[in-house]
Amino acid sequence: MEGPGNIPPVTIEQTHPIRSAYLERYLWERRIPLDMARLYLLEAWYRREKHTYHALAFPNSTGGFELFDRNRNFHVPPCGPTLICHQSKDIAIFRNALDLLTFAALFAGPIQEFPDFLILNAAIPFQAVQQIIAPYIYKHLFLPNDGAGIAFSNQAVQTLQNCHDHRSLYAGYPTINDWICRIGAAARPIIPRSPVESYNLPNAPVNASIALKCPYPRPPAR
Repeated sequence: MEGPGNIPPVTIEQTHPIRSAYLERYLWERRIPLDMARLYLLEAWYRREKHTYHALAFPNSTGGFELFDRNRNFHVPPCGPTLICHQSKDIAIFRNALDLLTFAALFAGPIQEFPDFLILNAAIPFQAVQQIIAPYIYKHLFLPNDGAGIAFSNQAVQTLQNCHDHRSLYAGYPTINDWICRIGAAARPIIPRSPVESYNLPNAPVNASIALKCPYPRPPAR
């Protein structure tokens, strides 16, 4: 995977609903229904080193994007989390879009009963988003089973009331999405470690060529 500090400049040419067979195949491999993916993801065409590529694009709440496919994953600044509001008193927290989509696909109720979603889009410390999470009545954590996810989850549970850590659901697997993709596998996968990232990052050599608005509603004043 590529990080924001070691990729060549990227220019987003356009975004539109997902229609690439390659990206649809990748979503199928990750066990994400296409109709669910289209609710939260776009397809982005971007230029890098005189070549044009396409990737799944997940908007954040500050105007940036997470671009990813089977082989790449990098930030398009400005970087930040994504807050998706369903006007709920509860919130579910995820590291990335694939884990959000896994939860949404497994959720038994209608979309109108979804909790609000907070997607961190990076391995960030709990303090970076504590003020977003704290006002909700119930907080549900679905973070990875890595060093950053464990640290975030433990601190959130110790600090906030009605905060529930659901990592035991996919114990032995790196993420909830990996659990769904490999459920029933005989061998317990190795859980990777990951560094905690900061949103106070230097400007990466990435820029969008057009103004792209976040499609999600802004959070209500609390």
